[in-house]
Amino acid sequence: MQTLIARITPVTNLFTLRAVLGLASVLGAAASAHAVEKTWDGGAGTANWHDAANWSPDGIPAETDTVVIGAAFPEVVYTGTAGDRTVATLSCDTVLRITGGTLRVADGGTITGRLTMTGGAFCPGLVSGAFVTLSGTGNSIASASLPCGSLHVAAGATLSLANSTLSAALVNDGAVTMPSNQSTTLGANGTVLNRGEWTMTAASGQSSQISGNCSSFTATFTNEGTLRATGGG
Repeated sequence: MQTLIARITPVTNLFTLRAVLGLASVLGAAASAHAVEKTWDGGAGTANWHDAANWSPDGIPAETDTVVIGAAFPEVVYTGTAGDRTVATLSCDTVLRITGGTLRVADGGTITGRLTMTGGAFCPGLVSGAFVTLSGTGNSIASASLPCGSLHVAAGATLSLANSTLSAALVNDGAVTMPSNQSTTLGANGTVLNRGEWTMTAASGQSSQISGNCSSFTATFTNEGTLRATGGG
């Protein structure tokens, strides 16, 4: 007979239901057996994530696949045509440009090249304790969103935020900048932990702001580093 254990978290009214039986481990092993390492080889001659021939073995990465993109290629572009997709892990040593659609990374990973978002959505590190770490400079998120997951800006890395919505967890150990006359919104359950440098710049007569309606959901900004405002007049 199947035994079920229910864990209830009163604060969020969510629960986790876990089956304690051999079948669970068998299913997990079966899922792992179908995982494939998808390596970018640019075989289609385009920069598009959704072109199956750009991957080795051929085929657009699926939710159990690990994704590896080397530094030999100028950039990989995730567009609205790619739609809503999930991969297991991501290792990217070049520019990952997201212009539309939604890319989810369940078990986290690293972007040592550069993340550039000019639209669309990115959910980094969906599994508890998992992050996608940005370790390079020149990362930017503009007119885009992080609707879920966890993003880490490593020491020495840089990230520019402009006109975007964060409903994910963002941990900064590097340098985050917010340009003048731009705003960032902390959405539902969005959290920021700043342990590095966070700079908000405002030219004369303009502003730079981060805001959220904290009365209707959990949104927090915790500063354990340096928070500065520059400009004005």
